[in-house]
Amino acid sequence: MTKFDQAKAYVEEPEIFFDDGRETELLQYIYNRSDIDAIRGSPRKVLAAIDEYGRTKNYLMNVGEDKGKIVTDLIEEVKPETMVECGGYVGYSCILFGDAVKRSGGQRYYSLERHPVFGAVIMSLVDLAGLSDVVKVIIGTSDASIKRLHSSGDLKHIDLMFLDHYKPAYTTDLKLCEELRLITPGSVLAADNVIKPGNPPYLEYVRSSVEQKRTAIQTNGPRGVDPRFKDRTSKQYKVELDLSSSKGNPDLVYDSKLVHSFEPTGVPEEAQPRLPLAAGGGVRESEEARRIEANVLIRDEATKRRRLIRGTSTPYFEPKTILVTGVGMSKGLSLARQFYAAGHNVIGADFEPCGALNPGRVSKSIRKFYSLTAPSAEHGSNRYIQSLLDIITHENVHLWVSCSGVASAVEDGAAKETIERLTTCRAVQFDISTTQTLHEKHSFIEHTASLGLNVPETHTVTSQDTALDILQGAQGTKQFILKSLTLDDAARGNMTLLPRPSWSETEEHLLALRISAQTPWILQQYIRGPEYCTHALVVRGSVRAFVACPSSDLLMHYEALPRESPLAQGMLEFTRTFAERQGEAFTGHLSFDFLVREEDVREMEGRGGAAGSGVELWPIECNPRAHTAVVLFRENPNMIAEYLDVLDGPKDAFTRLQQEKAIKANGSSFTNGGMENPIIWPEEPQKYYCSS
Repeated sequence: MTKFDQAKAYVEEPEIFFDDGRETELLQYIYNRSDIDAIRGSPRKVLAAIDEYGRTKNYLMNVGEDKGKIVTDLIEEVKPETMVECGGYVGYSCILFGDAVKRSGGQRYYSLERHPVFGAVIMSLVDLAGLSDVVKVIIGTSDASIKRLHSSGDLKHIDLMFLDHYKPAYTTDLKLCEELRLITPGSVLAADNVIKPGNPPYLEYVRSSVEQKRTAIQTNGPRGVDPRFKDRTSKQYKVELDLSSSKGNPDLVYDSKLVHSFEPTGVPEEAQPRLPLAAGGGVRESEEARRIEANVLIRDEATKRRRLIRGTSTPYFEPKTILVTGVGMSKGLSLARQFYAAGHNVIGADFEPCGALNPGRVSKSIRKFYSLTAPSAEHGSNRYIQSLLDIITHENVHLWVSCSGVASAVEDGAAKETIERLTTCRAVQFDISTTQTLHEKHSFIEHTASLGLNVPETHTVTSQDTALDILQGAQGTKQFILKSLTLDDAARGNMTLLPRPSWSETEEHLLALRISAQTPWILQQYIRGPEYCTHALVVRGSVRAFVACPSSDLLMHYEALPRESPLAQGMLEFTRTFAERQGEAFTGHLSFDFLVREEDVREMEGRGGAAGSGVELWPIECNPRAHTAVVLFRENPNMIAEYLDVLDGPKDAFTRLQQEKAIKANGSSFTNGGMENPIIWPEEPQKYYCSS
């Protein structure tokens, strides 16, 4: 450990070291200074005045410069929006850390102080330092103040918490915050004085395994002040304090480091930051002599492997509230699990027809499940949209990830427009006009052709005669397939090639179909060859995640094509071009079905899969919603960051789009002079099979 500068040491700590009048004497000392006007509005000068009193007049139990720098380094790295300190005393830490929070872009610093006189001193010095716009002093016991702030809605999440109050309350207050979900993966806690005078219960709790904490809950351990505390620690407030009896969240797992530093008197001391940080993040050591013991909240045992996925370039992790609809399906549940594993609060919602319970209800990844009102012929989509709005406003949802089925795809487009107009929630969902255009086979083909992209010959037919006329003109040159534009499962499975071998067979087949203006069909050119499907996440016209797979008759059986294959690259290029030409408002899940001619596949196989001339792709259908193949991304921890970028502004999207164009201009979809590929691909394993 580095040497302490004795020139800045406080006077020696006496036997009675607080609540003997020195706190109000400090206030008089500062306000009676001849340079008081120069001090006003300057946190640095107010701190210097407090330090001067502590060095020349009376000892003050402040955090001091050395230990204070450990926490300000954390603030600089974490950039908390909301920080809470338990134990404000005379406001030294409040001014030092509140100023750091303000400079890092934070919005609120709560100082919880039990003693009303100390609280008044803090408020006076905070005002003198010019920090009243950020710092709010709450007087009362820490647990009561936390409950009150939470119930009022003023405190929704704690990004960084500094524990420096009544030592027996460290553990109980932490458990309370865990129980209220104020402390979650992404929160950062720094605990002072865990070695001197010591806090064995706190260290034991944050270093315990899930099993140990669960056992402790079941055995209903000792209530009140832990007997391991010395009398001086447990009775220092001269009153018997009732401690919170919260059980906490035993499924939260911490990793620990320890920081060596000095008391303001120069006595060596150790602080204990508790840091549920992003993966790859960590506490930078501001001095070589400091060895930080940090508690990183690495998982929630409910999923066995709750991972924090923020990259090292973004050390500040702020949990969001995510609504995922369609959690009764594999695709919705897979995304819910990924958001949960990333440390976010996940709300699940889905339909429960005829009172059947949705399996998403029992997922441990979902904090709360809501049953949605399904669109109906009688009420349209109004009740469905209202049920989504009610969830979003009640749960303060930041991001809605739509994983709808085909039956509610268009309604989700209408819901997106209403939700983004009436709330601050953003949606991973195309608007209603885009959804309708892409959802309908005929309008999708027409729109794709208008973009200058390759499409098979396609006709909308509303009568048997129209279909017969088209087929008669194509005899001997092309074949077609008739596809129903309505939700007709029997018709969807009919892949009869037309014209039939004889004209009479063709007429007989068409006459058996119900084709009318009310039940239109499309007649689409048949491309002989294998079919492929894709899934992409698109944010403001920029493809962020992509996978291509051979189509499967079984919806639960997908295997990703190698990302370097000409087919995968060709389908990615098509998807990128399509998305870019929609503009910045284009955000949602985008899936295509492609056909590739048999002869083109054979040619690629003859080249050993190597890229040659461009592969001719024939898009036959678009699904403007999440594809089941999204489950292939379950092992890629970078996926969620791309979803969260929906919450960022258009400027970042434009920059990202320019990066993509630069990569493509240099002829590579993977790297360009060390620049990382902006496209997220599935990691191993790249297969998904579901037997249930």
